[in-house]
Amino acid sequence: MSKTQTVNEQIPTFSDAISTMALASAGMASAFENLYTATLNIGEITYKFKELIAITIAIASGADELLRNHIHSGVKNGLTREELVEGIGVVVLMKGEGAFIYGAKALAMYDLTKSGEC
Repeated sequence: MSKTQTVNEQIPTFSDAISTMALASAGMASAFENLYTATLNIGEITYKFKELIAITIAIASGADELLRNHIHSGVKNGLTREELVEGIGVVVLMKGEGAFIYGAKALAMYDLTKSGEC
């Protein structure tokens, strides 16, 4: 990584993060991937609903890459804008102003993803 290159430029995606961690600790990366797969498998809660939960946590955490990944997956799995708005409402209720701002960011990402621009 060059002095002027940011961490976000060095590791821009979730896949890049997995690759970096796999090189650092194959066991930890494998365990995380197993947890990820097991958690998101469809059970009593649909995959779409699990993605909505993940999106709301990403909003509350202010995690851009998580937000992008889970919005893309949510859209792919049928998440509607209206469902996202309701989820954002719950985050805002529980988290306040920061969630309100990240909720707006989530809606913008949803709209860009739905239109194929993101």
